Amino acid sequence: MKKLLATIAILALLVPFMVSCDGEVTTGTAPEPPLRQPVRTVIELQGDNVDIDGNGATWGDRRLVIDRPGVFTLSGDLYDGIIVVDVLRTEQVELVLNNVTISNSSTALVHVIDADRVYFTMPEGTLNVFTDAYFYTFEDGEARPHSAIYSRRDITFRGGGKLMVNANYRNGIWSARRVRINDSYVVIDATHNGIRARDSIRFDNANVFVESGSDGLRVTSEEEADNRGFIRIDGSEVTIIAADDGMQFRGRIDIASSSVTVTAGNRILNSRDAVINIQQGNLIER
Repeated sequence: MKKLLATIAILALLVPFMVSCDGEVTTGTAPEPPLRQPVRTVIELQGDNVDIDGNGATWGDRRLVIDRPGVFTLSGDLYDGIIVVDVLRTEQVELVLNNVTISNSSTALVHVIDADRVYFTMPEGTLNVFTDAYFYTFEDGEARPHSAIYSRRDITFRGGGKLMVNANYRNGIWSARRVRINDSYVVIDATHNGIRARDSIRFDNANVFVESGSDGLRVTSEEEADNRGFIRIDGSEVTIIAADDGMQFRGRIDIASSSVTVTAGNRILNSRDAVINIQQGNLIER
């Protein structure tokens, strides 16, 4: 009996381990799932249809859904369509816009549900035009974006080309985190805020024109830690025409080697206990 119990005890100790065919000892714990490799996909927008050459994107019910990390090159026109990005929070997506025109008569144009960051790359010499609906309609239980370009994560615009956003419903660009514009020309005409972000707005070597029915630029976070609550403009030319405040923020604004011209119905800068730092640049009120 003792011998039997000893044998059972030894077998119990061996259960968590397995020996592979090549003699390698492995544990019985399930292995980590492999990392998803980024894809490179070419997408042609064809008015009412979309042609996809590659993986990571699907088209249906007027929605172009990106569900894999990688680079997605888009060209052409899309009528009554929306781009939805929904990947893992550790993954990045780049949307290369080669003379893309997107319009929608019932909702937003881009909805970033989840990602680490989404890059909008406009190559030099390209013109990309986004025009959203005057009124948004939603199905029961459907996510409800409220801006022409709506993101729950970080978004960056770059590449040297031009992006025009006609935001008829509410905001032009909105992010629950950070908005950054690098080396690009961005024009926004919005019925509410031009660009709104919770954490920060940053322009680097950019040319930005905003005309808005409320605030031109708005950052809502009150936390200055972890790079939040600020507007930073470096090496850029910015023009803002706002019915309310030109720029509203909670932390600080830094302007370096830039020209910023603001026409505002209320204040050109609206912030409690603002830190205003201007180096080799100017802020002009008109």
